[in-house]
Amino acid sequence: MTQKINKAKLMEFMLTEEGMHFNSNEDWNAIAEHVNVHHQFLIEQLGEYVTYSQALYSWYENIYKALKLGIEISNLNLRFNNMSTGELYIAVSDHWYNLKLNNPEVNAVEAVKDYAAINKPKKRGIIRNIIANTDEIYSKPRNTFADVFITAVYGNPKGKKKKKKPVPGRRRAA
Repeated sequence: MTQKINKAKLMEFMLTEEGMHFNSNEDWNAIAEHVNVHHQFLIEQLGEYVTYSQALYSWYENIYKALKLGIEISNLNLRFNNMSTGELYIAVSDHWYNLKLNNPEVNAVEAVKDYAAINKPKKRGIIRNIIANTDEIYSKPRNTFADVFITAVYGNPKGKKKKKKPVPGRRRAA
């Protein structure tokens, strides 16, 4: 009996061990879609059928590891600490895909550098963060001092981010 593989769950199992985390299952589906696009890209480029397992391995070795290394080398995850590792990966991956449309030779490190140059994290003072997050800070029934402080300094604390609406028609990296 053939069992259908839940590709998003496979991605979650595989990449959680690599340190990738998301706040929603929709993001795991986005990663699975990245692999699907890469699968189709391989079939077109090679002119022959490629199994999903082969495409997954190719994506992991050629796309994921390259972007992960670029993000780590540039300390991008520290500069964008308001994003989960997975959200940052998807953002940089989408940016790389868009860069490759104009220049197929652009590599992962160049994409990471370009993403960092274009998307500078917002820096606000503690007072402005308190004012901007007042509703959120005081709308929760039992905030500790640590919750208020973390929200004031960093915005939404990790794990308590508002869900982002998916961008219609957003393309994934090949």
